[in-house]
Amino acid sequence: MKNFPVKAAPDLKVPYEGNPRKYITDGEPVLVPDVHYYRKAVAEGDLIEVTAKEWAEYDAARTKAEAEAVAAAEEQAKAIAAAAVKAAKASGKATS
Repeated sequence: MKNFPVKAAPDLKVPYEGNPRKYITDGEPVLVPDVHYYRKAVAEGDLIEVTAKEWAEYDAARTKAEAEAVAAAEEQAKAIAAAAVKAAKASGKATS
């Protein structure tokens, strides 16, 4: 099934089809299936279809942020592992 990017009109929250407690907001765009529910919301002005350029820019920024978060987590894991090795060596020397 084909998807298309949308976001809610300013100051609106539109529930996801089949999940009325989860909302599409006017913040970040999301991909939704190309079904009547979302097409009707676009036609009524509750959802705004995001252009391909806007979606590409958003997706690139999101991908970059995710990559930076992964790199930061890997660095943190390395630092924790190094600290654990250092602590193990220190405790081993103290008991010798």
